[in-house]
Amino acid sequence: MRTSIDPFRFLAAAIAGWANQRQQDALEYLREENRILREQLAGKRIRYTDDQR
Repeated sequence: MRTSIDPFRFLAAAIAGWANQRQQDALEYLREENRILREQLAGKRIRYTDDQR
């Protein structure tokens, strides 16, 4: 018995995979950005304004 690939499921899986990869790329970028910013702070405490909280 031969099963055919449902085009809708294939498209949904492809879009989900693409969205997941974009999300992973964004997270990787933000983690690296945070690492660099923490390195620049060198142990100093961050002071937030009321608007930033």
